[in-house]
Amino acid sequence: MLIFLLSFLDKWAVYSSWLFIPILAKEMGANLFQVGLVSFFFGLGGCISYYLFGRLSDVLGRRKEFISAGFFLSSLIILLHLNIPSLNYLIFLRFLAGFMMGIYSFPLIVLASLSGRRERRVSLVNAFASLGTFLGWLWAGICRRYSLIFISSAILFFLNSLFSLSLKEKKGKRIHIPLLPKELIRKNRWIYLPFLLRHTGASAIWAILPVFLVSLGGSKIHVSTIYALNPLVQFSMILLLLPWIERISSLKIFTTGLFLSSLSFILYSSIPDYRWAYLVSVIVGVSWATLYTGALLYLVSKNVERGTATGLLGSAFSVAMMVGPFIGGTLSHLFSMRISILFSGILSLTSWGTFLIFGRKFKV
Repeated sequence: MLIFLLSFLDKWAVYSSWLFIPILAKEMGANLFQVGLVSFFFGLGGCISYYLFGRLSDVLGRRKEFISAGFFLSSLIILLHLNIPSLNYLIFLRFLAGFMMGIYSFPLIVLASLSGRRERRVSLVNAFASLGTFLGWLWAGICRRYSLIFISSAILFFLNSLFSLSLKEKKGKRIHIPLLPKELIRKNRWIYLPFLLRHTGASAIWAILPVFLVSLGGSKIHVSTIYALNPLVQFSMILLLLPWIERISSLKIFTTGLFLSSLSFILYSSIPDYRWAYLVSVIVGVSWATLYTGALLYLVSKNVERGTATGLLGSAFSVAMMVGPFIGGTLSHLFSMRISILFSGILSLTSWGTFLIFGRKFKV
């Protein structure tokens, strides 16, 4: 149960401190392009860190140390958010936050996969992460004040660093992994590429969505509850899947997520006011629950180098968080936020088509 608690508190801390960053940047005078730039550097930090520490956890055969250190360092970085004198400093802090949060993320998932009933445990880690995300976004809306959000987030990270000291881990077998694992990337490319395309579209939307919802009449509490509904649906969906999770093909779960992502993003581009976003958020929640769970289950079951394989997925996630906000901010600045969101839907549709055409040769 401890590993589920860590996953829950982690995402509570991460997403409560993340939700209003675009609005904070806007209040500091950032234009839509610069709002995207803030998210770009957060993604860059994670891109480096996810792969680096996922691979190191395989090479050294250890995960616990990365988990404890990552939580502690994340706590320190979030405390620095209490005094942000300039937009450039905010960008620098978001890079550091992304890097520190990447230290523990996939070693935590791999540690869960090393015990019996792997599919069930990994799915539950993902489910409790979604529940933590729900509470984090709801908490951000309740707090509203940036200082209270950042202090509470730092406390949660620090508690996790203490709790993680009680994790039990047997020293694992060391695995030799090249610095650039070309064969591993080639083997899993039809997971990584569709995931990258889909999440690039998603990140383009998330970078501007708070601003978009406010422009449609929403307030901060509306933004937070719309965001919070998404992970609550994710949590519920994973629990619904749990009795059959060991019998359903992970690739079928993954494909379902790609299709529903495309549908939800296209719907987002056409909503007339913020209230319709609640309905779309339900579809987004089901899409991410199936997409991410399917990808994780495939990677931890088909690869010995679990830390590296899942870390590469995290790097794809982060590359998307770098490129997506840049696309979202640029298209919104040049055209409109609706055009930007529609483009994201088309990009996600491309990811679904890519998997259907090229991913069929995968072993289930």
